[in-house]
Formats: sequence, structure tokens, C-alpha cells
Amino acid sequence: PTLRFVLSDQRILVCNNEIGFQPKNVDAICDIGASTKGKHKEGYAGHKGIGFKSVFMVSNRPEIHSGEYHFCFDTVDGTHKIGYICPIWLDHYEESLPNTKEWTTCMRLPIQRTCRLQGDFNDLQARILLFLNRLRRIEIVNQSVNSSNNDQCRVFTRIDHADGKIIELQEKSINGAVIKTFWLVVKKVLEVPQNIK
Repeated sequence: PTLRFVLSDQRILVCNNEIGFQPKNVDAICDIGASTKGKHKEGYAGHKGIGFKSVFMVSNRPEIHSGEYHFCFDTVDGTHKIGYICPIWLDHYEESLPNTKEWTTCMRLPIQRTCRLQGDFNDLQARILLFLNRLRRIEIVNQSVNSSNNDQCRVFTRIDHADGKIIELQEKSINGAVIKTFWLVVKKVLEVPQNIK
């Protein structure tokens, strides 16, 4: 699976190439405390179905476009509290979406503030893929007018070797250079002391 972030001064476009939304995914994202990930499904992040709600820290009106589903949540239009869980179905979109054969799900996040986010994306490193077991590639495309890296793409790639015991991370920088690092993965089950459970 690949995740692409396209940054501009007005919005962040987040696209992935996984299966896309099913009815149960729409139900879960419109709820609080629900999740389709299950308690023990390996390779999934998140807890209690609140992960998506973190987009409201950056956007008052996030849109989701996945297969036949096109909807948004609006916390500005007089529906502040219910806007977090009540979807508004969209018949048209403000901008054309990337190729739907390549990207099955796109989230359009009109952003409230830009400066801090640019810095956060600039600070992102390939090491994040060590902790995202299913994700194999992250692309960050900067289309911001105020950025010296305008229309440039950074790419992080994860390649597992030796049944996941060695992880190769590749970072293709804006200038095209590729930096490779190799990580030895050691897993050990530890017992949690009673006093900190």
C-alpha cells in the first residue's frame, strides 16, 4: 500500500491505493468509538474509532472520496457538534481528483493554517515506515506557492528482507538522491509489571 500527501496553500490531499471504502468503513468513520480494525487485527493502527477525527485539528470540512462514496463532514456550517459524525453527501467536487485507477481513496482536507503543517511534513522521515507495518510507500508532493520545494516530491519506501527481520528504508529526496538505511528488527515479548498496568 502507498499513501500520497499533496500539499498546497489551501488544502492537503491524502490518497491511498488500498481496497477503498466499504459500507462498514463509512459507518465506522461516522461514529465515535467504532472501528473496523478489530481488537487484534495485525498491521492496523488506531484505537476506539477516533483516529479519523484527528483531521479536525487541521480541517473544518474534510471530504472523503472512495469508490461510490463522496461525502464530507462540516463543523463550520452551524453543525459544530454533530458535524464530526454526520456526513454530507457530495454530488460534485471542487477540484478534480487524482486518477481513480491508481488511487482508490482520496481525502481532501481544506486547511485552517499552513505554516506549521509545512514544517511538519518537511520534518517527516522514512523511519516512520518502521512503525507502519502494512504501508510500503509514502509520497509527499509539495505544491505550495510559498515553498522553495514547490512541485517537488519526496518518496519513502520500505522493503522487507529475511521475513521482515531486516527492513530497508529508502528516501528519495527532492534533488533525486536516494538514501538507504537498513534496520535489524528484534521482537521480544515482555511482561508488564503489575504496578504499571
